[in-house]
Amino acid sequence: MKHNLYNSKFLKSFALSTVLGLSLANIAHAAEALSVNLQAKQIVTENGKQVLKTVNRAKSGDVIQYQAIYRNNIQKPMTDLALTLPVPANMVYVSSSSPAPTQASLDGKKFENLPILRKVNGKMVEVPASQYRALRWIVKTLPAQQSTTVSLNAKVQ
Repeated sequence: MKHNLYNSKFLKSFALSTVLGLSLANIAHAAEALSVNLQAKQIVTENGKQVLKTVNRAKSGDVIQYQAIYRNNIQKPMTDLALTLPVPANMVYVSSSSPAPTQASLDGKKFENLPILRKVNGKMVEVPASQYRALRWIVKTLPAQQSTTVSLNAKVQ
């Protein structure tokens, strides 16, 4: 079965997450000030090297790298940005992202610093990255008219 890499539920979640922390009245202005370009590329091995290949659909077992390029479109720096990238439905995060994320979420809503720990049988254990539903990068400063890129790898189930 092939999966559409840009399904509407994912894009809606992604679009809303990019303006996290803003009131609804400020979303339109924020979208103009901070734009985002989302790309999905399949990770394939060619001649012994991993390369990224542009695709629109993927099958079970394929590993896809989602890249979000955030651009500050205004004439002054933006500070304390929380850039969020959800793990699409029917996919599992495979512990690879760039740069290393600051936080993760198990439900796509509540974010925790990494590593996420839980008490199991009286002992604190790390929650497997495969259970993450979204990642967040905290960017202290994004200079005027500059971009930053975050990415994550996910495997189609």
